[in-house]
Amino acid sequence: MTTAELDSRKMILVREIINHFNTEESLQKLAEACSIIRGQEEEYHSIPQPLFQQLMDKAEEQYKAGQYLTDEELLEDMKSW
Repeated sequence: MTTAELDSRKMILVREIINHFNTEESLQKLAEACSIIRGQEEEYHSIPQPLFQQLMDKAEEQYKAGQYLTDEELLEDMKSW
């Protein structure tokens, strides 16, 4: 899904909330659901700090050893994908 499609779906949900969630109780339930979902997304997208540090250390070693591509090289390589 593209960013534009994602933004469009978000706006549809916002309109749905504005037009159909009219009680304090329904808004409270919606807020709780949003909190749960946000927590799940944060868990899904987070990387454990030790793994992150390990990957960064490896990347730094590769860079020092000259095992990397420049932006131009990467773009040229991607043309063949």
